[in-house]
Amino acid sequence: MHDILVSISCITYNHEKYIAKAIEGFLMQKTSFQYEILIHDDASTDKTAYIVKEYERKYPKLIKPIYQNENQYSKGVKVGLLNTKRAKGKYLAICEGDDYWTDPNKLQKQVNYMENNPDCTMCFHNANIINENGLSTGKMLIDKSISSRKYTAGELAVLGFIPTASKIYLKSIFDHPPEWYSKSVVGDYPSQLIIASHGYAYYINESMSNYRTLSSGSASERFNKKSTKEKIHYINGFIDILNNFNEYSNYKYAEEIEKAKIIREIKILVLKKSIQDLKDPRYKVYYDELGITGKLKLYGRSYFPELYTQLANVKAQLNKVYHRATYKIKV
Repeated sequence: MHDILVSISCITYNHEKYIAKAIEGFLMQKTSFQYEILIHDDASTDKTAYIVKEYERKYPKLIKPIYQNENQYSKGVKVGLLNTKRAKGKYLAICEGDDYWTDPNKLQKQVNYMENNPDCTMCFHNANIINENGLSTGKMLIDKSISSRKYTAGELAVLGFIPTASKIYLKSIFDHPPEWYSKSVVGDYPSQLIIASHGYAYYINESMSNYRTLSSGSASERFNKKSTKEKIHYINGFIDILNNFNEYSNYKYAEEIEKAKIIREIKILVLKKSIQDLKDPRYKVYYDELGITGKLKLYGRSYFPELYTQLANVKAQLNKVYHRATYKIKV
């Protein structure tokens, strides 16, 4: 019997504008069990550590931080794993410092399902996408039409990114990750495949968190700043993950993994502007599924990237104005 049933893991770096919102999302949880809040500040150069210390002072038994003197991420350390190694809970719930939970019953709903379904090794849900300033983009990370359902590790490989702040999983499964995990370009994608392969993942079709896109220091911002060569290298890193996981899972999900690899190969062809290669038999079925609108976006992104980015920025500004106006009307 665990005194603490859930350990919340929050890694943060230069999130002074966001970290309080994340912590408040943890504190508002209404649960029938005990939980702990593990925060890892990776040597922030802004006021993030100061804000965390203020919360630690108010909730010393609940909030357990680590304050690094040197940035560990830049040394290639998987800081998420570093933080979760000290967890006391049966389950680990993840939320990075620039995202936040919006439903006070989030943890209870997920734990209820997992406790009643012991074969479920991970549970996740949908999330609203907000911009750096906290304004809604009107989009969600997962298609709203997808009903609550079980996912195999192979299906997750194809689904790709799932809301990090939505994940809760059985800690014991990831106590000793395979060696190749530490060499992966990212930590969240391979971890969800490994964890789900020991049972299944369950998706709850509810938005219970907000995902902040292009915030300072976020993965999306870091990716956008990369050169084309760096982006291709990064995507190839995902293909390496899929190859490693394929071997790790004894090729149980080979068909889905092949599809997930093709999706990433297509992204590389787009970056290389090798659009004609998409008509190769290996890619044609996915290319044809794009439809006219999808193909036009593909060509625009490939051959007129600056114009495409400008149009996307204009659309984002219009959305921002719209949401501000809507808010004022409601008030």
